[in-house]
Amino acid sequence: MTVDQTPQEPRAGRGYARLASALAAVVRPPGERPTTLRGRILAATLVVLLAGGLAVGVGALTGALGGSSAAARNQADGASSPVSSDLRTGSATVPRTEHEARSTPEPASPAPRSAGTGEGRGQASVPPPPSSSEEATSEVTQSTSTTASRRVAPAVPEDEPRETEETTSSASRTSETKRPPAPKVLATAAIVNHGGGRCIDVTGKGRTGVQLGIWDCEPVEPWRTWTFYSDGTVRSQGHCMTAVGSGNGAQIQARNCTGGAAQRFTLNTSHDLVNIAADRCVDVKDGRVGENAAPLQLWTCQGADNQKWSLY
Repeated sequence: MTVDQTPQEPRAGRGYARLASALAAVVRPPGERPTTLRGRILAATLVVLLAGGLAVGVGALTGALGGSSAAARNQADGASSPVSSDLRTGSATVPRTEHEARSTPEPASPAPRSAGTGEGRGQASVPPPPSSSEEATSEVTQSTSTTASRRVAPAVPEDEPRETEETTSSASRTSETKRPPAPKVLATAAIVNHGGGRCIDVTGKGRTGVQLGIWDCEPVEPWRTWTFYSDGTVRSQGHCMTAVGSGNGAQIQARNCTGGAAQRFTLNTSHDLVNIAADRCVDVKDGRVGENAAPLQLWTCQGADNQKWSLY
């Protein structure tokens, strides 16, 4: 058995050689002689270059297609990415890295605008909600105003009104204690004149502001009844005998009691009814002692019967 000792070419080399031969047979015109080894090598090199160029072209085409698809994907992803643009200002916000997101605080997002408002139509935009700094400032302002109001209007002690009431009550008690005591009643009776036996009468059954006169003592009537008090007043039906003036001829009337000097009279032991301030006697005018309704006046005390009086 004879073993073929001829060295064999590698399979890859044989494939390239066959490809080169086929190509050379196609390219070589008919009747041309076969190429030499050098021609085969050149032809193989040309085939390799053509194959490499074809592969590079296919790769470039594939890369271009892949790049366009990747750009489309990036554009689609950009709609949902954190990159946002402000339509009003035209500025874009670039997404930050994870480290920047952790270290840099997020800016406050602008307040949402309502659907029905717009600056282009002249409508007022919805004001943004106050930030935390504004809230803190308002709280500080409120607390400052509250403190100032407390300082300006201090609280009134609870016991102060009580002290005021006690002071008022004590003052009223003091004024009551300073008031003079009520005058005492000394005598109540009719006052009769010695000359004609007629009594002092309040004209018109008790009219005030009218000159007093004399009238029959019987029957006894309230407007002819007089009460002498310790303060010097002489009263009938709650009104005081009053000298309207201090000279001779001054009328004697019944008026509201004031406690003045013109209302102070005394009936002395000489039976003179004297006004203390004027030092003149109650006198029946013109000595008409026997006449009803004869008027009374002040006159200098002379001791005549028309100036003498007693309790009846």
